[in-house]
Amino acid sequence: MQAGYGVYPASVLATETVPLADLEGSGYALCIVLSGHALHAVPRGCAAYLAVGEATRRSLEALLGVEVLVPEEQSSEGVVRWLSAHSVSSAVLVTGRGGRGLIQEKLAKLGIRHVVREAYTRKFLTPEVKTAQIDAIEAASGDGVRQAATVWFAAGGDAGVPVLVPSSRVGEIAAGAGFRNIVICAGASPEDVLQALAATGLANDG
Repeated sequence: MQAGYGVYPASVLATETVPLADLEGSGYALCIVLSGHALHAVPRGCAAYLAVGEATRRSLEALLGVEVLVPEEQSSEGVVRWLSAHSVSSAVLVTGRGGRGLIQEKLAKLGIRHVVREAYTRKFLTPEVKTAQIDAIEAASGDGVRQAATVWFAAGGDAGVPVLVPSSRVGEIAAGAGFRNIVICAGASPEDVLQALAATGLANDG
């Protein structure tokens, strides 16, 4: 239970760690970390660290014992805007394999010396879902909402189910996947999701 709502975990994505050799981080001005799944590949000794969201920031601070920055908009687009507003000489980008490449393109465009560490791969899962018991879907990423649509519609789910997503970009992907009732949250944190869920008018179990 979370705030009185019944929660039915149905993971549609899993990750597999990619082993990487140690990297000396003291030669880099910034380390950008895009996921908590990538923590094993984060080099120590960088001058500063930037996490894409609050959950990754907390995990990274617990791991390294240093203050970690977060962009105002907690997304890849937010990281790109942060880079545009700050002077960075060199960077390590720690991410998943097969990502969007948006931040890497920005680093190259700005002429920032950088190295990319692909720390994990994604696998798509097809959990069994009972659509009659589900009043709303929460999906945290573009890949996640695409696979959620595949699973949901294969099970005969209604396209009008509220789908909570962390950004307009993911909302556009959800609409393209066939969902009709898209709810844009303020971010991906549990607090953001609960606030948006309450706004849908769905009653909790309490």
